[in-house]
Amino acid sequence: MSNLEAPEEYWKLSESERNSCTNGCGPGFLQELSFLGKLARRIMTTDVFYESCCVHDFEYTRANVLPSEAHREEADERFLRNMKTQAGSAKPWWRRWIRIGQAYLYYSLVRKLGAEFYKQGKRHE
Repeated sequence: MSNLEAPEEYWKLSESERNSCTNGCGPGFLQELSFLGKLARRIMTTDVFYESCCVHDFEYTRANVLPSEAHREEADERFLRNMKTQAGSAKPWWRRWIRIGQAYLYYSLVRKLGAEFYKQGKRHE
């Protein structure tokens, strides 16, 4: 088990079940563009936050809650906390600050652009 925050039901999933409910970091269409998706992840270093993204995707798609803006906001806040936790282990020290900046950028993107993805994910339950 990780030191990240997640709904209890997330930790009960097998690794293959966790992988089936996530597309990693970024919208699914980006992941489907194999070369471009890999390039984008490398440039944006989203692989660093992969586990945070998995938890966030789970909350957007499979968490056993009724969809609401309050739940979405809670999921997004947890996403930020988890990314900051992962960024805190980066070395050297200056890389931590870069990753924390990236965490706030990704958080801002999901807050601004994530509502439709949240609604789509909850429709596919």
